[in-house]
Amino acid sequence: SGGKLDINIFPQRQELNRGWSPEGKRFRIMERYVAKNLGSFFYHRVLYDDETWIPHSLEYGVLLQDAKWWVETFQNK
Repeated sequence: SGGKLDINIFPQRQELNRGWSPEGKRFRIMERYVAKNLGSFFYHRVLYDDETWIPHSLEYGVLLQDAKWWVETFQNK
């Protein structure tokens, strides 16, 4: 999202995080939208299916300029 914090808060599939897969390309498009449109409201929610710290999926939502939500869920395992 254009932030400066360069640490891993939770494990994320490399091909998703770097935009190498079709799903990862959509994820990166959403991140770039938020970074380009400063002040955009967005959220990033991690979803777990076990007791590990690795989320099974990630939900990313962006409130677009036309006041419509763009929400995608990405598989992380």
